[in-house]
Amino acid sequence: MMMCPKCGAEMPDNTCTCSNCGEVLTSISSNTHGGDSIILNMHHTGNITDNALLCMSYLGFLVIVPLMLCKNTEFARFHINQGLVLFITELTYCALFLFTRWLLLAISPWLSVIVAVMAAAGIVFVVYAAMGIAGVIRGETRELPVIGSCKIIKY
Repeated sequence: MMMCPKCGAEMPDNTCTCSNCGEVLTSISSNTHGGDSIILNMHHTGNITDNALLCMSYLGFLVIVPLMLCKNTEFARFHINQGLVLFITELTYCALFLFTRWLLLAISPWLSVIVAVMAAAGIVFVVYAAMGIAGVIRGETRELPVIGSCKIIKY
């Protein structure tokens, strides 16, 4: 039998996830001498289904799905918060962009160059979403640049 390093629960030797707390584990030595196996913590607690749902938290309004279904771990709450902050920032950017576009084009059609640059700056949100999804897949809790320090949900 192995012991979970996080909660101390006993687990069968052939498992890689603690049934008590959900910690993902990998055995790095076999239990040949009757003692406990040594296990290595692998960043993130959860399963593949939770990861798929957490990836949705970075896809705009789909943040609602993981918010309702899988907010039971600190890892999940972290990524839901990051996705929610990203979504709110995207909405704010879109509102400001639409107003500024209307204002600049009302002043002069030649200002459409500025509008094009502002529209191209929106690619930052795609990059942030990709960074967040990559973090979920790798099991990391790394904040998004600039906006990641905002906390809406406690984790």
